[in-house]
Amino acid sequence: MVVTVDHPERGAFKTVGCPIKLSDSPVKVETSPLLGEHNEEVYVGELGLDPARFAELKTSGVI
Repeated sequence: MVVTVDHPERGAFKTVGCPIKLSDSPVKVETSPLLGEHNEEVYVGELGLDPARFAELKTSGVI
């Protein structure tokens, strides 16, 4: 029930996994995303912001 998860900033740490064990449906416990890790995916991919504009906003510290 306790699993070790690797985190890019914190390093490896132990956390609670899934208490239900099903052989046909294993659960993979992963670390949460870092702050802003998926910004480009959301702004450009999902919201349709121009990639050049995204880069400009990122460089200027808006995003």
